[in-house]
Amino acid sequence: MMEILLHFFIDNPLILQGYEYLWKPGLIWLNILSDLLIALSYYSIAISLIYLSRKQKDFSLNWILILAIALMVSCGTSYIIDLWTMWHQRNWISGAIAILTAILLISTAIVFIPILNKVIALLNLKVGKGNSITENGRSCSDRDAIAEIEIELAKTNSLLTAVIDGIPDPIFIKDIHGRYLMVNSATIQVFRKPLAEVIGKNDLDLFPPEIGQKLMETDREIITTGIGKTFEEVLTGNDRITRTYLSSKTLHKDANGNIMGVLGIARDITDLKKAESALEKAKDELEIQVENRTAALTSACRQLQKEMAERQTVELALRESEAQYRCLIETAAEGIWILDPNGKTTFANPTMAKMLGYSVEEMMGLSLFDFMDESEKASATQNLERRCQGVMETHDFKFRCKDGSDLWTLVAANPILDDSGEYIGALGMITDITQRRQAEEALRESEKHLRAKTIELEEALQEIKQTQSQLIQAEKMSSLGILIAGVAHEINGPVGFIYGNIIHINGYAKGLLELINLYQDNYPDPGVAIQEKIEEIELYFIREDLPKLISSMKIGADRVVEIIKGLRNFSRDDKLEMTEVDIHEAIDNSLLILNHRLKAKSNRSEIEVIKQYGNLPKIQGYTGQLNQVFLNILSNGIDAIEEVRNKREKRTEEKDTSLQFRIKILTNVKDSNSVEIRIIDNGIGMAKDVQGMVFDPFFTTKPVGKGTGLGLSISYQIIVEKHRGKLQCISTLGEGTEFAINLPIQLEEIEQRMLKTLNGEEGKS
Repeated sequence: MMEILLHFFIDNPLILQGYEYLWKPGLIWLNILSDLLIALSYYSIAISLIYLSRKQKDFSLNWILILAIALMVSCGTSYIIDLWTMWHQRNWISGAIAILTAILLISTAIVFIPILNKVIALLNLKVGKGNSITENGRSCSDRDAIAEIEIELAKTNSLLTAVIDGIPDPIFIKDIHGRYLMVNSATIQVFRKPLAEVIGKNDLDLFPPEIGQKLMETDREIITTGIGKTFEEVLTGNDRITRTYLSSKTLHKDANGNIMGVLGIARDITDLKKAESALEKAKDELEIQVENRTAALTSACRQLQKEMAERQTVELALRESEAQYRCLIETAAEGIWILDPNGKTTFANPTMAKMLGYSVEEMMGLSLFDFMDESEKASATQNLERRCQGVMETHDFKFRCKDGSDLWTLVAANPILDDSGEYIGALGMITDITQRRQAEEALRESEKHLRAKTIELEEALQEIKQTQSQLIQAEKMSSLGILIAGVAHEINGPVGFIYGNIIHINGYAKGLLELINLYQDNYPDPGVAIQEKIEEIELYFIREDLPKLISSMKIGADRVVEIIKGLRNFSRDDKLEMTEVDIHEAIDNSLLILNHRLKAKSNRSEIEVIKQYGNLPKIQGYTGQLNQVFLNILSNGIDAIEEVRNKREKRTEEKDTSLQFRIKILTNVKDSNSVEIRIIDNGIGMAKDVQGMVFDPFFTTKPVGKGTGLGLSISYQIIVEKHRGKLQCISTLGEGTEFAINLPIQLEEIEQRMLKTLNGEEGKS
């Protein structure tokens, strides 16, 4: 017997679904026997109904019996097919049987409800034969029983309606003319119109002409052939949005077998189609990723097919009876949660309890708010208020599990109303989307990390640009130093010749003038020709002016020699060699170069330089770089003063000689190993926000073409990074600016100390 059964079910020794049963033969037989017994039970009910219809000749409900018999046969067959699909991968056959069963169940329920009162009256009539008859033909006990049955029937009908509305797939019934007779909430969401604007309308009224015509042709084909169809439909609504549905349609008949129209159920598979399209497109880009995504998509499709089969089973059980509802709900893959008007749990299936880490018994009676953090309670309160107002919606929500972990879910919430429209609770279909949310969070973290990397690259690029500009500026200064040194060298020769010969010229002129004086004393009456020549060359004026002229030439030559010396000191190249620096000499060299900007001219007043030098020792440093710092700061001070002078003279339209512009330079020894240099001007000054950016590379307040924005930035690097000192800017807008420089006296000692500290830290690490 066992071999015969195995030969019937198995043509392949490998079990495609549930392969783990190969290791547990007892479990295989348990499933086979239980499913066979359930199938035989359904078949026996069908045989009993056939027997009843043949024996009760005057029984007028033949069409209802046919539907009931077909439903029992379909239910029994579904269990046989479930056994068969354990060894054969034929999920479409199983799905078709499930769709057929659902359609038969819905048709039976629709036809059965109108005649339920007749059945109850017939039963009461038979029972009433043995009871006392009242004036209305029924006893009081009969009326009470009928009332109780009607109440239970109303509750069942209300729950059935709520369940149909809670199903996320569109369900609808049309008459033979294609007009909609019944639709659930999911169908209303497809049309995006009120129920009143859908009932009584056909597809031409609700869809664009070409779509509506195609749908009505399909309905006419089913009504004409009497054969149901399962197929994919691509629909574009009036909102211009195109979606794909997996639809199943069959005939809708009344109790007498007359064709009333079409019954249909559809599932939105647009996202699945998009996923397939995305995978197909990605195939050409990266084959390895395509294989992984194809495997993932295959797994997702299988999971979707499994969920569809489970959901169809749930829908079938919910339409059969309350007992079957609970049986099927408890095996659903999604969580189902029902609350009373006060938000307390009245029902939860095992899947829901498992999601939260509780048992079903533990959840009973607990409030919805017991399963969430304080931060979520305000949102949950608003959601419950919308349920009380009859609002259906789908939204994400975070629950707290028993172990304290977070559970992210997709909640499809629906209000439950009684016959009078009063709110009596809420029904929620809960889907665990924790993994999806975790993936989204991981994506956000990845984007955050990418943005951080982008910022780092931008900063590195900015630093490279800054370094490049500083190198260019340094190269310019180096070239300028070489040029100045060359010019000073070239000028030094002729100037030395002139300076050395002025002494001799002075002696020669002095001797000649003494000789002329002696000659005039000895020969007071020269000849006429000599007298005329004396008057012609203005000898008396030459005797007075020649010593002054020679003295002026000596002063000028001294000035040129001093300038050449300053230029040679300023242009000294000390990039690699640390030397002893005379701060005062470095400042004076910078002032010497800027002297032409300090002196008064016809169109501007003099800028007074006040020196208050302390007794500074020579410090260790780089002379050329410090010269550049003093030159930059003094040049900026002169620019600030000239800006004030230009603004005032522009207002008055004439030179203002009453203005006293000055630059004050103060030096002193601050402590045993540092000196302080303060350079103060009474120029235009700076605002607080400008002071914060004054040492930033490329920042300048000067007009385009008058500044690079690198002078103070380079000066800051020379003082702070190269000489381990400090450079501060203290300024008040409209009053002036002070730059305070602190420099160590023994720079080499500080660098050696820092090197030892660094080596010590590296040794520890």
